[in-house]
Amino acid sequence: MNLNLLLLGIVVFFLVFQSINAFCLTILGPIYRHYIAGFWTKNPQKTNEWIFNGVYIVTMSLAYPTYMHLFNKYSTWKTSLIYGSCFLFLWLFILVFIAPMLDSSGKFD
Repeated sequence: MNLNLLLLGIVVFFLVFQSINAFCLTILGPIYRHYIAGFWTKNPQKTNEWIFNGVYIVTMSLAYPTYMHLFNKYSTWKTSLIYGSCFLFLWLFILVFIAPMLDSSGKFD
């Protein structure tokens, strides 16, 4: 397996999870925001706390802090508009650039 494609796959995997959480934050807003606020453990002591911190880093480390920053700076509607446009841009980027690269490498054959 080509190392570049592996790294690209890891980055796309990371971005897809981030965008899914950003989409949930956009649609569900305060309900989802309060739900995921408890996932991060500041001083993990047990193995399961370390594991959940790893899951948090992979799935929410960019989406949640940036959402909270925008939410505190702007209103709910403006934050949802910004996140919705970023979500749309990310999916268009994947469909226009990433998918053709994977298709040309033979990953969809």
